[in-house]
Amino acid sequence: MNSTYLKYIFESPMLRNQIEIVAKSSSGVNNINSQEIRSLIIPICPINEQCEIAKTLDKIKII
Repeated sequence: MNSTYLKYIFESPMLRNQIEIVAKSSSGVNNINSQEIRSLIIPICPINEQCEIAKTLDKIKII
């Protein structure tokens, strides 16, 4: 797994929306448990594509 690719995935609106749906707020602090993390849909492609996507996003900084 390319760490930069994964960083961009976690910053993406798609994954942020998934997290916000399952996050529970307590005293204004959002929490998510390990079972909820396991339910997240994370797009995974071959490592060479991950590297290319990460490199492209680094160049254009769209996320």
